[in-house]
Amino acid sequence: MQSLYLLLAAAALGLLVLAPVPGQLLALAGPGWLVLLVRALGAVLALGTVGLIFLYRQLSRQRKLVVLAQLGVLLLSALYLGGLYVGGALGVRTTEGILWERLFWLALPLIAYLFLRLARRGIEHDLALLQSMHRLR
Repeated sequence: MQSLYLLLAAAALGLLVLAPVPGQLLALAGPGWLVLLVRALGAVLALGTVGLIFLYRQLSRQRKLVVLAQLGVLLLSALYLGGLYVGGALGVRTTEGILWERLFWLALPLIAYLFLRLARRGIEHDLALLQSMHRLR
């Protein structure tokens, strides 16, 4: 199940990197280097998360790298949301109501973090199951 969560996290990060809307939001709000930094960090995290799927035989290493990916997503979220906050483009409410599309783009890093957390929980469950099986032998 954690492979599915890792794939969904990679998809959320890939969407953040490849879709034009987050880049446009950041370009309007912050300096150009911030757009480049967020896209580069997001691409590294997305590709790394896909690579984590193939470490299913080495659960302890996979867990450590998922924790590292979680920290990377937190850094990405801080850069992305912080850049939007500084530029004044973080608002999702207008007089006409809530801007749901903008809210979706703002929530993508948090969704990726959630999927990474679920994957880590599954990995830790599998590690505990393996330890209990070794104890029974």
